[in-house]
Amino acid sequence: PEGGLFQLYRRARHVVGEAGRVWSFRDVCQLKKGVYKGNLLRDLGDLMNASQASCRDLYDCSCPELDELTTICRSAGAHGSRLTGAGWGGCTVSLVPSHAVTQFITTVKEKYYNKNWPGRWDAEGKAVKEGDVDLGDCVFASEAGGGCGVLMSGGDF
Repeated sequence: PEGGLFQLYRRARHVVGEAGRVWSFRDVCQLKKGVYKGNLLRDLGDLMNASQASCRDLYDCSCPELDELTTICRSAGAHGSRLTGAGWGGCTVSLVPSHAVTQFITTVKEKYYNKNWPGRWDAEGKAVKEGDVDLGDCVFASEAGGGCGVLMSGGDF
């Protein structure tokens, strides 16, 4: 196989490409309104989608369920959708315009969760079986924050 048993060439292509996408994402985010001439959400979404494709095709850290979920997310209005966390199952993050979030969540719940696990939740998304997770704990919206920072102290805390 290409690159031997561990597919090192493909893995390295993913790592280098992913690093480039991270820098590109950062560069787009740092541009000021009026300076950036592209479509911000579309361009950031394209980087996320390229990342998902690379995780799937080069690094093999996606799975059919995540591939299905990211496809549904994009068809439900996300500009970009990719796995997050360690991969090999788990979570996705999607870039959705704020005005479309409610319909996006409804569509993802219907087309992925309720399709794959029918009867697990009631009409309000509450778990039917005691001790099971509510659907609202699986699919939810969040907003980007300020990120991290460094606190400098001139003396005692």
